[in-house]
Amino acid sequence: GASLVLPAAFGNIYLGEPFRAIVTATSASNRTMSLVTLTLDIVTPSSRSYLLADSRTRATLAPETGCVEQQIEYALVEAGPHVLNCTAAFELEGDSEVQTVRQNFRFNVLVPLKLAIHVEPLLEQQHQNQAPHFNNNNNMLHDAGSLGHDYIVRVSITNVMQTPITSLEAQVLPASPDSFAITALSVSSNPTTAATGDQDENIVNSDKLQRLLRQQKLGINPGDTHALLFLACPSRALLASRRGGVPQVIGNVDLCWRSVHGDDASLTCAGTVYEPSRADTDLSVAITAVPRDLHALEPFEVQCRVINHSDTPRRVYVQVRRDLVGEIVPVGVSGKSLSAMPPQTFRNVVLTFVALSAGAHNFYGVRAVDIDSRVSYNADAIQLLIQKIADR
Repeated sequence: GASLVLPAAFGNIYLGEPFRAIVTATSASNRTMSLVTLTLDIVTPSSRSYLLADSRTRATLAPETGCVEQQIEYALVEAGPHVLNCTAAFELEGDSEVQTVRQNFRFNVLVPLKLAIHVEPLLEQQHQNQAPHFNNNNNMLHDAGSLGHDYIVRVSITNVMQTPITSLEAQVLPASPDSFAITALSVSSNPTTAATGDQDENIVNSDKLQRLLRQQKLGINPGDTHALLFLACPSRALLASRRGGVPQVIGNVDLCWRSVHGDDASLTCAGTVYEPSRADTDLSVAITAVPRDLHALEPFEVQCRVINHSDTPRRVYVQVRRDLVGEIVPVGVSGKSLSAMPPQTFRNVVLTFVALSAGAHNFYGVRAVDIDSRVSYNADAIQLLIQKIADR
């Protein structure tokens, strides 16, 4: 009869990479045979695709050594278990009966890259060209501003394969042409004019350096993560048609890269970018900045951000509850009264603290209080590592 030869394993097969295989129908008979048909199909978790449908080759195979090879290629667009089915129909010399031989190969398609997408509003600063000012308690009130309509999109890509990849590129395509304008935040495509006077071609001036940077392709080793930033700006038509603040789809993430074997791979719609849902509270407060090196008994400044998510002005008091601060206590006043915050705006407040002892301490106790409703909103606790003074 005839035999279909397939390898014991294809190795790791990943989504987005081209699947290629050579199927060989080899004669195992001592008589001449004719290969009547050869059918190849692949079954995915959701569909069946025919790669070679009832090919009537009528190839004559010599006894024991004759063979027919068929190369196939299939774009893997779905993760999960796959089955490659191979069926050959043949006739032996002197025998009018058509015989059939079947073989299948099961393999699993793995996800190569893991995406994490984070979207947050771009805060529109109202004091960009002004120096920070101080209140009567010497607590510095930095920039204030509003919650803009634009968004910063952070796409974190993790290589979950066992091999490195190169030439990785990512783009966020708008959900529709008239919805969002999306720009990658990367090296400028128009570098500044290079300084004159470089006679030696081996000297890398600023213009050459910019070109080299743009020509570099991103590579990620196994287990590593790289983050890319995009700016998404809604169109005027989209802003005018908004109703009820329903979150919109900003766009889809497309990826392409080169595998360790040199194959070009790509994933279309690898992830979907949505507008962030509207906050479920009227106010929120968060700790946004803490110095890197902290030492016991030395004061340090902490920046907190208060956001008015509501559609009405709010009078807010930022407070540090002394009964909850533990080993990190405020210096001087423990609160700050903000003037009426307009709707959809934020304020940054800087307060001073000191750690009473070294070690790892939970920093909590910061909250924002709505003066009129007396409802309080707590900032999430963070952990700070305090060093001894002698450790510097």
